[in-house]
Amino acid sequence: MRTKNLLKLAFTMLAMIVMTGAMAQQIPSQYTADETQELVQTEGISFRLYVQPDPLYNPDYRADATPTAWLLSTSARWTFTIPTGLSPEGTTEETVNWVEITNPVAPASPETTPYSVKAVESNTSLAASCVGSGTTQNNIYIIPAPTAVISDLGDLTGSGWTGSAFNYSRCAEATDAINVPAFNIAFTENTKKVANAYDYILTVTKTGYDINDTEVVPPADVTTDFGKADMQAIADYDASPIAHTTTNTLTILDDGSGNLVRTKYVFTLANISSKTSYLSYFRANTGFTPDIATNYYAVADQTVTLWLNPAPVTGPIYHIPNNYAF
Repeated sequence: MRTKNLLKLAFTMLAMIVMTGAMAQQIPSQYTADETQELVQTEGISFRLYVQPDPLYNPDYRADATPTAWLLSTSARWTFTIPTGLSPEGTTEETVNWVEITNPVAPASPETTPYSVKAVESNTSLAASCVGSGTTQNNIYIIPAPTAVISDLGDLTGSGWTGSAFNYSRCAEATDAINVPAFNIAFTENTKKVANAYDYILTVTKTGYDINDTEVVPPADVTTDFGKADMQAIADYDASPIAHTTTNTLTILDDGSGNLVRTKYVFTLANISSKTSYLSYFRANTGFTPDIATNYYAVADQTVTLWLNPAPVTGPIYHIPNNYAF
């Protein structure tokens, strides 16, 4: 009997909850109801769209409702019509006032092909024909992820460097302190709809080799001296192109016994981020606390190699001395 009574109580409480309303679905304060604003989202990053519930049919959808605020009516329904390219594609009916758009795909012409999502609220307590005209979120632009290249180096003329294709070398003495040329990093992203800005991570290693390209001094990570190890706060992102500079100077290695070795510095553009992609991750995170360190894109095959070669040491000139003993 006891078990039966407990089950009855549990079902009664469940029924009360169902009759009272659906779970709270308050629209987060970060959202705007201005449908004229263009929404620009990086492809592949999910985002939500919310609909303001009708107050007549959702009387407890308010801050001062009791016993629980922001409750939706259990008879309220929202039908979302979602175009091809967004998922879930087609028409879907929800018991909550939001829809999650997952893995959006950029169209062939992102800047001229916006998506539109339509939402219509209905109520199961009304006749099926009693449905309003609905609301539409227009101008949803899905754009490809940002890309970047090291577009060029600073002027190497007269500084002793020779080479091409971002692989340069020069001679160096043990006491030389050689300036690092500026790196210009050019970013590509569809920016017709928003003024964008960017950030990057540039790693640097330093390794010693002999004349046969055999490693004699293991690689050392010198990113903190010459590169950029972390993303900045989004407010500090910069417009493209960005010039990477450092006041630290390149020096030549020795093998530990005082013998100079060929020294190789490799600068690698490893990761990038943009304000739009950061904002896209922000929309995807229901807590609105995206981690800067993880909201970036990997970059492939963007390196600059700088070699410092020991200047040849000229030995003495030999001759037969005048006091040579025959």
